Amino acid sequence: MFKRKYIYMLLPMIKEKPVAGMTQKAIEEELGLTGDRPIHNLLKRERKKEQQGIPKTRGRKGSPPPSLWSFPPITPPRPATS
Repeated sequence: MFKRKYIYMLLPMIKEKPVAGMTQKAIEEELGLTGDRPIHNLLKRERKKEQQGIPKTRGRKGSPPPSLWSFPPITPPRPATS
């Protein structure tokens, strides 16, 4: 858990380095990070967090939402007269 907190503390610096022309591999070597593509996975998680603000549309495309007022009112049956 400590390692992830440490990486998130360095996140602003990590985001600036690719803009300056450094590769992800060079950033890993400079910071001494090990593992399977830690910079790539970190930036992927951050991009995913930014995209989660967009809600998914559900249901059929182009159909209006159902409304309770679009149906005629239900009338009780009349009692039989004899």
